[in-house]
Amino acid sequence: MKTLLLLSSLLLTTAASARPLAFLKQSGGFCPGTCPSSSLTIEDNGTVYVEIQKYVPTPSVERKVLLRLGKELTNALQKDIQSIAIAELIDTNEGAPICADAPEFLFTVVKGNQKIDIARDLDCHKYILANFQGTQIVDMLRSFLTLHYYSQF
Repeated sequence: MKTLLLLSSLLLTTAASARPLAFLKQSGGFCPGTCPSSSLTIEDNGTVYVEIQKYVPTPSVERKVLLRLGKELTNALQKDIQSIAIAELIDTNEGAPICADAPEFLFTVVKGNQKIDIARDLDCHKYILANFQGTQIVDMLRSFLTLHYYSQF
């Protein structure tokens, strides 16, 4: 019995110790106050979670596992995150008109204990790091969001 308790305690500790590596947060759009917001989280154990916060008909939050990354891909992601240098976000289409009805996307990584925004889509403009780092991570997060959308149908 003691062995069983020790093993279950170890498993719970291992599962609870997963740390986030990267996030994608989607919010807003052309449905003021009623658009669901979504977030994707990639943890250091390879688990990719999607969380959907709905406001209509009643407020609710749903969290589910979207997929699990292999160890090699998770390690490569961690290596890419460690190589990112902090820089300002720059508008890739500066001077173009803005729009107010498109959803906002915020792409964030965790380097050590610091969160770094590596890209943002806002008002129909795409912002990336001035040093162009993290673009592969942004592409990966976008593709996971597409998988989430696809799995809804």
